[in-house]
Amino acid sequence: MDCHLLGIRHHGPGSSKSVRAALKTLRPDVILIESPFDAEPLLAFAGDPGLVPPVAMLVYDPKDFSRASYYPFAEFSPEWQAIRFGLKNGIPVWFIDLPAANGLVFDKNISDRGPGLFTDERQEHMQRDPIGEIALLAGYTDGESWWDVTFEQEENELAVFGGIAEMMDALRGDFPSIDRHTLVREAFMRERIRQAEKIGFKNAALVCGAWHVPALQSWQTTPSSRDRALLRGLAKTKIQTTWAPWTHERLAGHTGYRAGVIAPAWYELLFKNRKFAVARWMSRAARLLRKKDFNASSASAIDAVVLAENLAALRGRKAPGMDELREAAWSTLCEGNPEKLELIEENLIVGLAWGKVPPHIPQVPLQRDLESCIQSARLSKEYRSIEPVDKNLDLRNPTNRLASQLLHRLHILQIPWGKQKKGSQFKTGSFSEHWKLKWLPDYSIRIIEAGMWGNTIAEAASAWLISRARESNDLAQLTSWLEELLKAALDEPLPVLLARIQDQVARAHDILRLIEALSPLVEIQRYGDNRRTAQASVEQLTGELVPRICIGLTPASVNISDELAEAVFQGILEMNRLLGILDREDFLENLREALKALSTNPHAHPLLQGAATRLLFDKGEQGAAGSIHFHLSPAQPPAIAARWLEGFLHGSGLLLLHFPPLWQALDDWVDALSMENLTALLPILRRTFSRYSGAERNKMLALARGQTQQGKLGPEIDEERARRMEAFLLDLIGKN
Repeated sequence: MDCHLLGIRHHGPGSSKSVRAALKTLRPDVILIESPFDAEPLLAFAGDPGLVPPVAMLVYDPKDFSRASYYPFAEFSPEWQAIRFGLKNGIPVWFIDLPAANGLVFDKNISDRGPGLFTDERQEHMQRDPIGEIALLAGYTDGESWWDVTFEQEENELAVFGGIAEMMDALRGDFPSIDRHTLVREAFMRERIRQAEKIGFKNAALVCGAWHVPALQSWQTTPSSRDRALLRGLAKTKIQTTWAPWTHERLAGHTGYRAGVIAPAWYELLFKNRKFAVARWMSRAARLLRKKDFNASSASAIDAVVLAENLAALRGRKAPGMDELREAAWSTLCEGNPEKLELIEENLIVGLAWGKVPPHIPQVPLQRDLESCIQSARLSKEYRSIEPVDKNLDLRNPTNRLASQLLHRLHILQIPWGKQKKGSQFKTGSFSEHWKLKWLPDYSIRIIEAGMWGNTIAEAASAWLISRARESNDLAQLTSWLEELLKAALDEPLPVLLARIQDQVARAHDILRLIEALSPLVEIQRYGDNRRTAQASVEQLTGELVPRICIGLTPASVNISDELAEAVFQGILEMNRLLGILDREDFLENLREALKALSTNPHAHPLLQGAATRLLFDKGEQGAAGSIHFHLSPAQPPAIAARWLEGFLHGSGLLLLHFPPLWQALDDWVDALSMENLTALLPILRRTFSRYSGAERNKMLALARGQTQQGKLGPEIDEERARRMEAFLLDLIGKN
């Protein structure tokens, strides 16, 4: 059997053009392709017009979803063109690479390398992209430019692959060693070539990465027994396969894809219209900039084309490559503006293309339900969008409520299609949610993984929550899940989750954790009715939690460090805020009694004593004002008084400005401090007063200086003017 080896660069448009031309010349009776052998059933769908690249073959272990691999194809990928050529012309197409069932569990430890020409990093890059490495050695950063210059002018496409084979043979001859995984793959591919010969094929075309060409050329001279020995005893696992949509962004090398290329969007243009690729690329760049409200004239685009071609000529290149395009666009269209260049790189170098997979291709049940939910929630446009989409949902609208429930359910399943944003200051109610949506190809495997929990999104999210709730002892996590499941409108996990929360509340002794757990419960009661969720159980749970927190505030504030006191201080403020939202008299009374106990406990941290006193003062407690003079009296150690003052003066500075007894007490206390104590306490005092606004600090400064300008606080009252104003007001209201 004649086996013609077509060594290519993965996702190279130049390679694609050469492969397509070579296949037309060879007219093989079988096409062999370097792809996993057990993914071959997916070829049955490759000719479907609804399967639009970029797409990827997804191979995964249904029992261990960490074992999964994607095998992407773009329209300009040589392998894709070979597949479509074979299907169109009725030529059998075989996948000949090592089965994914073996590859997913293969021991990929690299063998010891002896001294050689390349460093380990260069060796790895050479195996992954030998043509790109040759381009670097030749002074190119873009492998496609080097390919164009070196091979595209050849009239005989088969001669191109002969030259590639010679180069690869020379490179591998200087290579210190080949890792075992590569050797096993090549042994399997040689065995598949022999199988094709045994079946009776006479004229085979083999499309593979250029690196493997020298090893596969020896399929007749390498003993089959040696290859079988390499393949004997390989571990394997059961696999399943499907097609998944892919993107140009995921084809790019910067995403970590080992066979990635630097410019998918540019390569697609090269593949479709090589002759006018530069002019078309620059015109697209100009249109893109104008669409984004940047200046970009036709003259600038023409100048950019000329500059790119001149740069290529100066560098001895027959055609501009990615370097020349970028430099020309930067100088003319972008005018040195990095924002413009970033926009061009994202859209026209990497690209935003998104592939399509028709719904009739076999999918896991959860994927089918997801697509049904997306249609019901009218999120199809956002699901297919290449760019992130901002979405505002009014939950009073039934369709928007379905969209919100779907996004929250996916979030429970660790599929963050949407990230919820805080609303504007004018839309802080429960009727509005703000999301940023972007579906990533990687979520395909997460959907498959989530399929173990159920066949619908609702079933899977419910089962996931029930399982996690039974395992978790984290009270704050449990209550956050409770809030999430109510937003997701999941009823089944509610009893399990409430039971777990009640159990943990009974066991919990950490007041800060209890306060943290209270926050989502309050949010549920605040917005629950608008989401049409039951609240009786949540209210009962809150009724158990609030008294426990209030009883534990004072013990949690006694004999503690400054660091822990800061945490308790924030917890007290949060507790006050949450109970203010609920506005239940019994809860407020519980808090009031707890604050009284804390403010008068001599062993409590002074910061917390001061904070409790201030909250009582704000609530109208008459005795709170009287404690000011006690805590700022000379009998109190200055450091303790300063910390008490810090707690008391938190928040707005208006209290200090509008309550003269406090100002006077503070003035007397500072006046009585020795210079040594004042210097030691300055950091605390600075921290306390730095929290006030600039206007408040200016008024305090004016008050301290004794200024009485109009608009400032503290002027003397003019008795005569007051009497005249009193007489006028009494006359105005008819009292005289």
